Amino acid sequence: ANPNACSPYGPSSRRWLNYLYIDVTAIDGYDDASVQAVVSSDEFKATLEHARNVEHVDYEAVAHVKLAALKAVFDVYDAKYLRKSTKQNKAFKAFVEAGGESLDMLAVYDALQSHLKAEGKDSWGWPVFPQEYKDYYNPAVAKFKSANEQDVKFYLFLQWIAAQQLELASNKAT
Repeated sequence: ANPNACSPYGPSSRRWLNYLYIDVTAIDGYDDASVQAVVSSDEFKATLEHARNVEHVDYEAVAHVKLAALKAVFDVYDAKYLRKSTKQNKAFKAFVEAGGESLDMLAVYDALQSHLKAEGKDSWGWPVFPQEYKDYYNPAVAKFKSANEQDVKFYLFLQWIAAQQLELASNKAT
């Protein structure tokens, strides 16, 4: 969840996937006009060009453009499939249910981290979170989750898509 702290020795989760490896262009909805408006914007293109041309990976820049594109695709996908009675919604709900509390904890953590970062607060990991957010079972965390359901759903969606893409790659490799 923190692109500047990427390390195989200290992932934000040892069970769940790094959503920065998602192929955004492979997600249904990427071709939507609203998504294309985001990825065609001058800011997006400039940041993407910078990320592609630096000597070493600029994880912050990569995360910035990747998350902007993923959020735009999520908004389209959510409206098209996840807010309706569709096979995609059924599969998403099954994934979330199978992931259980572990997946929920990660999604809430990622949403919290994103919110804290947007507020300019330390957010590199739970040790620097405000005290009321350090324990998943604290009522403040439940309140945050309830007030930010769509953000939490976004991070659940990212795990679902990452798992699907990993499975597809694994199947092609065998």
